[in-house]
Amino acid sequence: MEETVLNVSDLLRDRIGEVLLKLQSLEPESPEYTTLVDNLNTLYDLMIKETSMFEEADIKRAQQKQQRVDKIIDYSIRGAGIVLPLVFYGVWMKRGFEFEKDGIYTSMTFKGLINKFKPTKVD
Repeated sequence: MEETVLNVSDLLRDRIGEVLLKLQSLEPESPEYTTLVDNLNTLYDLMIKETSMFEEADIKRAQQKQQRVDKIIDYSIRGAGIVLPLVFYGVWMKRGFEFEKDGIYTSMTFKGLINKFKPTKVD
């Protein structure tokens, strides 16, 4: 597909060059000169539209790539927002249980955490 597009672009440029060469050999007052100028304007407009179409496609591809990167970053941050507090909570719970395994002394930090532990049935 890309080869076809490049061929069309090359053909447009070649055709514009041919029309410009023909214009040099004609008198500006002749009707053929006016026709060639109109054709040249049409060809040039087509070339501008083709160029802008490719630029828009490149911009769209760049935006889609940036959106994918943004989504990955967003999902990573959301995942970290869920996992990190659970890890932090697990580490403090483990340290608190190790510190208080004898049951002789209860720290103020672990006393506050004990109220937040959710008991579950172990079968």
